[in-house]
Order: sequence, then C-alpha cells, then structure tokens
Amino acid sequence: MTAPDAHADAPLAMRRDPRQPLCPAPDLLAVDAAGGITEISMPVPTPGAGRTWLVTRYDDVRAVLGNPMSFSNVLRLPEGGPGGTISPTGQGSLPGLDPPLHTRLRRLVSAEFSARRVAALRPAVEAATADALAAIGGQDRADLVATVAQPIPAVVIAELLGVPPTDRGEFCRRSAVALDTRLPALTRADNRAEMLAYMLRLVTELRDDPGTGLLGALITRHGADMSDAELVATGNMLLLAGHETTAGLIAQSLLFLLGQPALREQVLHDEQSLTRGVEELLRYLTVFHFSFPRTAVFRTTIAGTVIEAGDRVLCSIPVANWDQRRYHDAGQFRPLREAAPHLAFGHGIHYCLGAPLARLEMYTVLPAFFAAFPAAGIDPQADIRYRHGSLAFGLDALEALLR
Repeated sequence: MTAPDAHADAPLAMRRDPRQPLCPAPDLLAVDAAGGITEISMPVPTPGAGRTWLVTRYDDVRAVLGNPMSFSNVLRLPEGGPGGTISPTGQGSLPGLDPPLHTRLRRLVSAEFSARRVAALRPAVEAATADALAAIGGQDRADLVATVAQPIPAVVIAELLGVPPTDRGEFCRRSAVALDTRLPALTRADNRAEMLAYMLRLVTELRDDPGTGLLGALITRHGADMSDAELVATGNMLLLAGHETTAGLIAQSLLFLLGQPALREQVLHDEQSLTRGVEELLRYLTVFHFSFPRTAVFRTTIAGTVIEAGDRVLCSIPVANWDQRRYHDAGQFRPLREAAPHLAFGHGIHYCLGAPLARLEMYTVLPAFFAAFPAAGIDPQADIRYRHGSLAFGLDALEALLR
C-alpha cells in the first residue's frame, strides 16, 4: 500500500506522477510538449537572482550543461558578487565552481577516482551486498530500503573515503537530511554545520594518518595544494553523491523490477543484458529532479525564450531522459534498448565522478538480490513511501515479500 500522495503541492520541477511515482508528473511532461521551457519559482531558496527557468528538452539541457562559459555554476547576487551556496557540501565544492577553479580541483580529485580505484572496490561492494542479503535471508519480508538500498552504498562510500565504520550511521542520517527540502531551514542549516564539522575532524585526522581511502590519498599526493575547506567539500560531495543518490537508484530499481517479473528476467538474463538494462534503469528512473542551478552569464535564448543575464536555469533531468525526440517510445522501459547516452549523471565538465561506482553497485546488487530471492515480490498491503521532498528522489520504505 503506497503512502498517501505527499507531493500534490510539490514544486513543479520535483513533481512525480501520483499514479506512478517513479515517473515524471504529467504536468511536468506537459512543459516539454508545450515548448520545452517554463518560468518557475526556485524549489530551494538561494541567494538572489533574476527569473528562474525550467528547461526540459534533451538537446537544450545538454547545451546548457555543456557550456559553463554561458551558464555558470557559481551562484551570484544581483550585483554580481559571490552569493554563498545552496550546497550542503561547503565552500570549494566542485558543483559550485566554474573554470579555472573547477578545472584545477576536478583534475586533482578525478585522478584519485580512477577506474583502477573503482575496480578495487568490487570486493567491498560484493561483501557489503552479501552481508546485507545474509541479514535478511531467514525472513519472509523486509524493508529493502533499510536493509539493502541504504546500507550497501553506505559501506562502500565509507570504504572509498576512509570513514570509520562506527561513523556510518550518522553520516547516512546527515546525508538524507541534507537533501530533504521539506525540513525547516534551521534544521538543514544545523545539519550542514554538523556535516562540515565532522568532515573537518576527519580531514584533520587524515592529515596525521592518511590511511588508504580516497581522502587520505588526496592528502598524501596533494595535501599541500588542497586546503582543508576543499578537502571537506570534496568529502561531503562524494558522500552525498556516493550514498544518497545511489541508495535512491537501488531502491527505485528494486521496486520497479519487483513489479515487472518479465522485464526483470530480460535485465538479468546475462552480462550484456544487465549492462543494457542498468543503462535503461538509469534513463528511466532518474534520481535527480534537476541539475545544479546555472546562472546565465549573458543574455541568450533557449527554446525560443529570451533568458536575461542573471536568470537561473534548471535542467529537468527526468524529462530530458524521456524526450521523444531522443528516444523512441521514451516513456516505456525497454531493457534491450540500443545504447543511447542519457543525462542521469549529467553532462559536460560537471559529469558525475561517481558514475562508474554507481554502475558497479547496480551490476552487483540487482542480480545478487534476485538470485537470493527469486520469488520476491510486492505485497499489495506493503508500506511504500517515497522521498518526494528530497533533491535526490528515492524511497523511505519498501516492504517486500521475500518468498
């Protein structure tokens, strides 16, 4: 039993279909049909700006995200001064920077987020998955958010960053609060302060004893070139991206595949099918409602609408990923769809650093879960609660029958 509709009054940019909450709302899709752009109120209060526009079409979204010279990630006050940040990750966070500051920091961080380091995490991903599934192995039903979708990415991102196991529960709680727009501003501000304080303590400890995690590696190789603020922001950015968003993706994917046995068999048929199926899940079940806000640097035109310098532009990732001009039968899940680039991880210089790790977790968790519980399904009376107020869409609860 799905929880009562908690998103009827959600901002347009965050709205989901009340009948099928994994899908964009009809009125959001209607923006695309009506021209691909509309003026909205900012879903999250930010420092001053002009008007705010929501852009929905794939080509327009890709153009905005791929042009940092015209669409800045740095939030500005109307007079052009620095405007603080809506990011809970802190000053110096990659999503809030433009070149050349972004170029320098991205180069340092991406060098440590290599394919080799991600591949080295495979045993940790497999172990975390095995432990989570073993913990529910004797049960007839379980909340798959609490037992699978949340803990597995938590263990993995902790392993990646070098976070002590005893701290994982608290950083999971803080990451959820950081993205929840329903909470009072003071609650979110206090949580942001907690996140910054915790990560600063961790960075301080790692400067003395770097260990083998990614933050420690950054300190070992680039400690003299990176400030504590940059290390703190990087750690919190990777925490949010690596935990909360991946948890939302896994939870949505489990819910969708539990309700679609025939499609599930196609996705899990073999390695090639799994690779294609995961890409289709990424396209179809987009986690982020919209991109980090861009500020127009110059007067320009998008989808025939004049955008003034200083106006904000939000890119609707779910609608762009359902663009009929880009994908045949875009509103349908096609597990064997020919590979076509999607925007689930963004585009351009801010493309998600953690994309390979998210894919690795999907490749591991989905087949392992359904191999362990081949008869799993959704109880019609089950508690299914969605995170309608979160910037990273997911679930709060997903009770499933395991046998």
